[in-house]
Amino acid sequence: MRAPENDDYTGLQVSRTDSWPGDAAMSTAEIRLHWAKLVPIHCMAIVREAHGGVPALRCGRAATVHHCHGGSMKARGVHKAKGKKTSDWLCIPLCPDHHVGANGVDGTMGVMTWEQRFGAQSEMLDKLGEIMGLDLWGKANAENKVMVPRRELFA
Repeated sequence: MRAPENDDYTGLQVSRTDSWPGDAAMSTAEIRLHWAKLVPIHCMAIVREAHGGVPALRCGRAATVHHCHGGSMKARGVHKAKGKKTSDWLCIPLCPDHHVGANGVDGTMGVMTWEQRFGAQSEMLDKLGEIMGLDLWGKANAENKVMVPRRELFA
């Protein structure tokens, strides 16, 4: 998996007046800094599954922040009501096409079909936590939810 060229995020500063797409309510500075760290990681959608010793291939295009919901998230005990979003910590970077486009989880495809084609959101969150060195589930207070064992997403 390709790591961002600059994985030292200590220099990132996000002002409280910065606007983020879809950010209706002012988020905490910690969340906004977390989102700023997500975008350089680029789209995590799997465009080719791992097989025969060949590792999975991520999309890798420029990304926006997607709040994970439905599908594999329900299996982890995370559910959102209609019109509500999940925790701001349970987000993954997705390019516009894999986020809201024709191939988008929030586009016309639907969550279950999207996860079958591009990978489980919950497993992407697991991998993202490894990359960033964060317990995203813990930060989202999801540690009391039912967790299922994860499979290796990236070889």
